[in-house]
Amino acid sequence: MRLHPVFLLLVCLCCGCTATQRIPEASVLTDLDAPDQFIVLEADELLINYQGQLQQVRLEDYPEPQPVGQSGKMQAMRMSRAKDIEIALNDSGEMLLYDNHGYFYVPSLERQTERVELPRPEIFSKAVKSTFHGPHDNMGFLTGGPVLMLQMQMLVAYDRQGSIRWTFMTGGAADFLTQPDGDRLLLLSGDGNAYCISDAGEELWRRSGSFQAAVSSAGPVLADEASGSMLSLDWNGNEIFRLERGLDSPSPPVVLANPLRDEAFFLSGGKLSCHSADGTPLWEMPLEDAVSASVSMSRDGYIFLMQYPERRRNPGRFLGRIPGGYSARGKLDCFDVLGSHLWQFSNDQAGLNTSYPGEHGRLFAIRGDRLICIGLEEASGERGKAESSQ
Repeated sequence: MRLHPVFLLLVCLCCGCTATQRIPEASVLTDLDAPDQFIVLEADELLINYQGQLQQVRLEDYPEPQPVGQSGKMQAMRMSRAKDIEIALNDSGEMLLYDNHGYFYVPSLERQTERVELPRPEIFSKAVKSTFHGPHDNMGFLTGGPVLMLQMQMLVAYDRQGSIRWTFMTGGAADFLTQPDGDRLLLLSGDGNAYCISDAGEELWRRSGSFQAAVSSAGPVLADEASGSMLSLDWNGNEIFRLERGLDSPSPPVVLANPLRDEAFFLSGGKLSCHSADGTPLWEMPLEDAVSASVSMSRDGYIFLMQYPERRRNPGRFLGRIPGGYSARGKLDCFDVLGSHLWQFSNDQAGLNTSYPGEHGRLFAIRGDRLICIGLEEASGERGKAESSQ
């Protein structure tokens, strides 16, 4: 019988249980030839770039994939750079595509031949024009609004007919995150500012600093790389709470926003902590003997923490929206949003690269020339619990 995580947490708190429980050891569930690129669509479906062709496949059919119908559960993630193809998806199945022929809007995977070319802005300076080739830095969607392409310091918004609606230029190379089911975006720039921009291209507010960020429907969460602090804002730029933790960790501070609940996660100062919408600490998980760490979260709320035995130059987020995974061995742990420790995995082989969280506490990753899926055979068994901060 599978017990609900809330029931397990209540049992631990009511019984005053302090004994260390055995944490299940995850295993490699799938070990296949690696595609050139992949995106996790749902638990058993992937979008892969296989020998230069995009295909949506069931995992059980790979590496001889058979196309399947659109699942409707696309993840808005960009793919790793390989074979000169990059792609972004939204939950409606629309795509933005870069290949050797240019930049395109594609209505869906099944309608790739209906692609609409997205032209280069004529207002580019010569210096910027010289960089507008090869894969973009980022691309994405605003709900009910424009499609977005970012190249170096210029963000370009297009309609779905390929016309440029507006551009926004910053003073340095940038990245952006869009408000879930909203009409605003957060643009992080190398010029030392974070900009909030409307779907009409207007600057609404800005914050000075060098930030790593995550966004939720409630607002942005910023990790200040200079001070090691976490700052939670609403979409009007008002401060909700601030958490100071300092810079006593070799890893840069990292924040996450829960896609299912108004909670924020903060990795800094030798621990991973979870906080409610008003900043109340809910639980924390101290790092063990790790010198540095990386963290990310799946779309259904599972947290993946990678702990490295040696200092990484900039581990940051090794999973999730930004492809990553650094060629380093270490220990991988999976938690649910209550802090329950679901499983751990000791990676003593080649490093995990181009890693994406799947659903139900499973992780897909490229390890060497193999595509692997890490998780439990069955989502059951004893679970540990993060330390309560209340």
